[in-house]
Amino acid sequence: KSISAILFVGLFAAVSSTFSGAINSISSSVYYDLFKPFLSSKFNKNDSLFFPQLITIILVAVITVAALFLTNIQIPLDKIDFSIASFTLGGVAGAFILGIYFNYVYSRAVLYAMWASVYLTSWISGIEGFAKYVIITLSLTTFSLLFFGTDDRKQMIVITVIFIITTAIFQYLPAPQIAWTWLVFIGCVVTVIFGLIIERFIRPKSVNFWQS
Repeated sequence: KSISAILFVGLFAAVSSTFSGAINSISSSVYYDLFKPFLSSKFNKNDSLFFPQLITIILVAVITVAALFLTNIQIPLDKIDFSIASFTLGGVAGAFILGIYFNYVYSRAVLYAMWASVYLTSWISGIEGFAKYVIITLSLTTFSLLFFGTDDRKQMIVITVIFIITTAIFQYLPAPQIAWTWLVFIGCVVTVIFGLIIERFIRPKSVNFWQS
């Protein structure tokens, strides 16, 4: 019993630390990448501590509520975990390859390619029902932030085309029967290909991957 208790406590501690790090990372990213650039004039030093904490509380509440609806599912939780992670890991791997082997690619081209990758891998995974409209809503939010976050006409056109095409595919075409284990590879390939294509349309002169 003592060995079982030690193993359980160790596993619980590992999960708690991973969850805590992920939540803090997300809340910081949301605050510094989404809120602060647009409302920097209205924020002070105290707000830089308060708002990430508020976002953390909201995220924990949302995740807790979502977990309550997953009590009767028949799919193993590890499969769900890896399936969700694979949506973004493919895009991250593709961005890494672009940064290492194609460092002339404009950073915004990589960002747009990652967005398209996440959207398309969500479609490939066969998401249906309410979750499907959640993904579309998130993509619409991303589209709005990217579209109004630039004043370059070429980038606006590219962002609009990506959103229209990916939304049409996601909404009207049936999802292919592909195992979730392929999603990371597919997302990586999509990010690299889209990044190289988009870069040719929007890259200014003398700009590389690390410049925006």
